[in-house]
Amino acid sequence: TRFASLIVMVKRMKRVKSALISMVTDDYWNLYCADDDDKA
Repeated sequence: TRFASLIVMVKRMKRVKSALISMVTDDYWNLYCADDDDKA
């Protein structure tokens, strides 16, 4: 049914979004740590 496929899509979007957020935060965290090393 259309409703079931909609639920599957929403779940998939949430999973992809969380994965993207974790990737971005990891990149920013690495840059932040590098900046701290330069300042120290």
